[in-house]
Amino acid sequence: MAQSLGLNLACCADLEVRDDELVPTLTIFEAMELASILGVLLHELLDAPPAAQRIALSDLPARITAYAGQVGIPIEQLEDQLART
Repeated sequence: MAQSLGLNLACCADLEVRDDELVPTLTIFEAMELASILGVLLHELLDAPPAAQRIALSDLPARITAYAGQVGIPIEQLEDQLART
């Protein structure tokens, strides 16, 4: 599995032991590959919300822009904050 994902064994061991390691450790493409290897859907691997609470990828830009407007910051500032996390 580590080789298929291009990860070292220590990283894969962390993924196996710690549920919260997946998101900060893998890119979305690596997570998709891991889900494929394990024979599950990505949202199952990520313990995503039920389908009724999911949003389409194409809706993300508008939702992000709306959020920035709600909190009163320019989109560039939001991008900077997200890049630092």
